[in-house]
This record gives sequence, C-alpha cells and structure tokens, in this order.
Amino acid sequence: MELPSSLFRSDGEEEEEEKEGELPASGSEVPESERYNHWNPVYNFMDKMTDKYDTTFVVMLGMQYFNQGTKVLVSLASANLFKDYYELGPGYV
Repeated sequence: MELPSSLFRSDGEEEEEEKEGELPASGSEVPESERYNHWNPVYNFMDKMTDKYDTTFVVMLGMQYFNQGTKVLVSLASANLFKDYYELGPGYV
C-alpha cells in the first residue's frame, strides 16, 4: 500500500517562495547533528517525524497508538480479573 503524497512535507519549496527576496545569513543553517541533539530522545524523534510528515498526520498517528494501547490495557485487565478474582482458567474464559 502506497501512502498519499500529501502526507509528506515538501522539500522546502514553500519556505523558499516566502523568502525569495531575502539573502540567507551566513551560518544560519544548523547542522543536522546539532539540530537533533536534545537530551530527550522522544523530542528528537517527534522533531524528525514532523519534518518528514504533516503535523496532522503525526498527531492522528499518536492518537491511534494511544487508542490501541488503552484497548490492550482493558483486555489484559479483564483477563487478569477472570484469572485472579474469579479463579477461572483459560479454558473457561
């Protein structure tokens, strides 16, 4: 399955159009090794994801992961309830 191209950010075409008349300052480009050098690796990961994909897509993906996690949590909690509280084995559940 191929992802639609609208999920990917353009390669800076929009930014170049806005700054067409301006000259870039020397040394204004931050090297990638310094840009993604944060003490929190989750921050680095989210920064890279929002650079590559649209922000709305990244937010929806995170919400889906949260939704799936709570679904699994409820499933495991109910299995534990039947096992420990009702003392039913796997064959009775």
